[in-house]
Amino acid sequence: MKRIHRALPIVAAAILIANLAACQQEVESESAILTQARTASRQGDFEEALGLMRGLVAANPDDGRIQRFYGEALIAAGQPSLSVWPLSRAMKDPEQAVAAGILLAGAQLKAGSGEDAIGTATRVIALAPDDHRAYLLRARAYLSQNLEEETIADLDRALERGLEDDTVEFVRLYALFGLGKIDEGEKLLFELHETAVAEIHSNPKRAAEMCGMTAQFAYESGDLTLATERFDACLDGDGLRNAMLVVRAMRFYDERGLFEEGTEIARRRFESNDRELGARVAYAERLAGSEAYDDAEALLLEATETQASAWLALVDYYMDREDFRKALDAIERSIAANPDPPDSWFLSRADFLIILGEFEEAEKSLEDIELEVHRALIEGRLLLARRKLRPAAQRLEEALVLWPDNPDLRYLTANAYEHLGDWSQAASHLREAARVTPPHYLSSRALADIMKGLGDREGRLFVLMRLADANPGDAEVLEELLEVARETGAKDLVNTAFTRLSRIPGEQGRAVANVARATFEREGAAQALDAIDTAGVDLSLPAFFASLTARCDYLVQLDRRGEAIAQLDDILSAPVAHAHAGALHALRGQLHLGAGSVDAAAQDFESARTLDPKSLEATLGLAALAEARGELDRAASLFEEAILIELDKKRHDSGASIAHARFELRVGTVTAAKDRLRAVLDVQPRNGEAALLLAQLLRKESSDTAPSAELLDTARRALLFEQGPGAAELTVLFPKESSEKASDQAPKDG
Repeated sequence: MKRIHRALPIVAAAILIANLAACQQEVESESAILTQARTASRQGDFEEALGLMRGLVAANPDDGRIQRFYGEALIAAGQPSLSVWPLSRAMKDPEQAVAAGILLAGAQLKAGSGEDAIGTATRVIALAPDDHRAYLLRARAYLSQNLEEETIADLDRALERGLEDDTVEFVRLYALFGLGKIDEGEKLLFELHETAVAEIHSNPKRAAEMCGMTAQFAYESGDLTLATERFDACLDGDGLRNAMLVVRAMRFYDERGLFEEGTEIARRRFESNDRELGARVAYAERLAGSEAYDDAEALLLEATETQASAWLALVDYYMDREDFRKALDAIERSIAANPDPPDSWFLSRADFLIILGEFEEAEKSLEDIELEVHRALIEGRLLLARRKLRPAAQRLEEALVLWPDNPDLRYLTANAYEHLGDWSQAASHLREAARVTPPHYLSSRALADIMKGLGDREGRLFVLMRLADANPGDAEVLEELLEVARETGAKDLVNTAFTRLSRIPGEQGRAVANVARATFEREGAAQALDAIDTAGVDLSLPAFFASLTARCDYLVQLDRRGEAIAQLDDILSAPVAHAHAGALHALRGQLHLGAGSVDAAAQDFESARTLDPKSLEATLGLAALAEARGELDRAASLFEEAILIELDKKRHDSGASIAHARFELRVGTVTAAKDRLRAVLDVQPRNGEAALLLAQLLRKESSDTAPSAELLDTARRALLFEQGPGAAELTVLFPKESSEKASDQAPKDG
């Protein structure tokens, strides 16, 4: 199962687990610094390498050799798009042109700029006509542009010039199939697989890579049986030791909804060498994906008895669970076990302390942080946590001067400006973070939100397309992409996004519900209902619960609530144990509540909570029932419980908190409601519903006075992120501004 991206400003997430040993050592010459930087890069210490290289680049902007090595370090650190500029400058140096050109073409290809890669490789070939690397790169770039004939010609030229790499024949394979030369392609595929199987013991690494490619190609060609057979053959014996092959095989099973089969591969790899930490971590992640959290944690804790480095794996594990108390303990153990802990570990410890609200301890921890950029980052985080917004933004901007290519820092700086209501500055930083390859997830989602508020459909579409390509299994992103694709009339994209969504294991119901939603927007509830019914799916299955919920909604709109209840009666009365029975009871409870059948609703909600004590929908339903019965203390207690459940489920829409605030308004505790809505906006500055409610309250209170700064700020947020009729009424607060400008000068290009 995929990891869920969570909207929390966690700086540590992207800078911790690699051993980022940044330092500020005194060295005697630029040559020594360059040697140190390249050594750090080869060892995987990318933060140190880039930190050292930035100083050299700033001091020597016209030195092609330094520009080339800086670009090389950026590529090694997984930032090929950022390497284009220094490598382009390096190519101007005749002595560096070929080496820098090879790197630049590869970076352009990784960044998805196939046409640019062709141009760069051609320039290199003009300078070095016998360099087989340039022909191979151009062949790959040609293939990315669907120029198969040119691809094959360049592959032949590379081989003629001494290229020795059997795996490049897979480039030829794709070209042959692209040209429709099926028989020739299948013959080559068979030969490659036979070679791989024959060398599984004599050359296990190469054989495993080739074997995995042949299996993957069979899968992409639609032959699942052949792909399964080839993966099984490849994973026999030494094949399990090849991490790339194992990852491919697990992805193969996951994409078919066979998660347990993929987990079994991870288990076999781990048991074949339980001393290999990477295999242990991979198996633990699979266990966590199956919600076997205790087993996953125990597996990692066991490794700490003999491998101190396992504590870092636990830090990552606890962060993924958002258990920051344990993550703090794990990083402190890592620091204690290392005689020379990297500066980034101290940075992460301070970050965890801030997340836990222990600001004074975080401030004390600054004494252990040596690098100025890390100190600036944490000081900015502290100021932001203490709601000193303008100084926070200023300090984070200072950190960005020292670390401009850190997308997490960009996101954090944008977050400070979001709280200030400066959407132009926020969007500027989010855009920079969204441009990296792969695009920064949280920044891209935030930028898409702002673009939606501005009505910039084309810009939002572009951001979401990049994000969906980088996260093909993210149903939320695909749903959002579907929405904007429909709005822009991009029919081909609608079909593509729908197909991808429907192929995600467990998300087929969301796909059908999206089709129904599109039909509803065009033709109404009756046609939307028909779209679900003609889909021919079994709505009793957990995978189609979203479709079932949508069907019930459309029946209610058509005044056919009884039919919806009857359908749920049939599903729940069937002699089959439903894994999602709690959710079914909660849904039926909501329908009964809407019909005024209080006792039936209460019975369903209680049944749901018995089956799932953390059913958010059932808890909110019981809170509504308690309020209707006049049991206000019980209702308040249930709303508080729902908020805790929402947090535990890692749901960050604050629906329970807003529901509680509405309850507080109904019972007259207005001050408590305002404080609760402010707390929501402190965490989610783009929550339009909370902003609208708070703005309406503040406007009512200041009806005879000039609008306060808080009222104007929340009104702008509501206009940007809610955009309903209630928000439109707030435009009167801005008599000199159009509703478009009420976004506080947010840029029209997003």
